[in-house]
Amino acid sequence: MQTGSALFAAATAPEGASITCRIKEQEQTLPATGPESYLNAGTWVTSFYLAMICRDNNHLHFYRFLRQDGPGFNQALVEALESHKAYWTADEDREKDPTGAVALAVLAVTCLAYDGGIPIQVDSDYLPKHLLGRAWLGEFET
Repeated sequence: MQTGSALFAAATAPEGASITCRIKEQEQTLPATGPESYLNAGTWVTSFYLAMICRDNNHLHFYRFLRQDGPGFNQALVEALESHKAYWTADEDREKDPTGAVALAVLAVTCLAYDGGIPIQVDSDYLPKHLLGRAWLGEFET
């Protein structure tokens, strides 16, 4: 979990910068890496699961919707969208890739929070309002 968090922090750090992280009880300094092929949705989900298992609230921002922490959830949502944008605009190839047009994992968790009664106070092109607000619910057979 610490390694996964560090990898994503290094990937989204500004070029030429470095990040400080804790891995195996030791402070580590890692250089910014920019986009890497191993930093994908699967790696993010694995890091998320490990953070849940370890109950690491500093790295588990979206756990806040389960605790009904609306302000905390919205702050974590802003941070997640900023990370999404940084990742998908890090280079020209990623900017052209339509995969990054919607923050799919973030949208999915935000839909859970919305359905759970948390007011979503963040507006972003990465979170289509019609999908978040259930405007298309029942529109298509599943």
